[in-house]
Amino acid sequence: MAKLTRVHQKQFGVNAGASDVGVFGSLAAASPQYSKDPETIQGLAAFLTGWAAETIANNRPALEDFNALDFLSFYQLCYLFQSGVPEWSAETTYYEN
Repeated sequence: MAKLTRVHQKQFGVNAGASDVGVFGSLAAASPQYSKDPETIQGLAAFLTGWAAETIANNRPALEDFNALDFLSFYQLCYLFQSGVPEWSAETTYYEN
């Protein structure tokens, strides 16, 4: 694969409205919540379970949950581009080599 050219990464959903980015799984839990805070977006147990915990009666997942995941993914990606090397976190397991 050829070397990729660096392209400035924009933050997906940065201009989204207050009710456009959901807390992942909150709608399926019958308690819709909205947030653009990365910690809050992934705060419910449904985030660790994935789409199976979010889908209601075999319907499509909520747009707000898609927005939440894309917002979170691009937030983290933009953070890594901005910082280069992330700060140390006691919650992360680090391996040598």
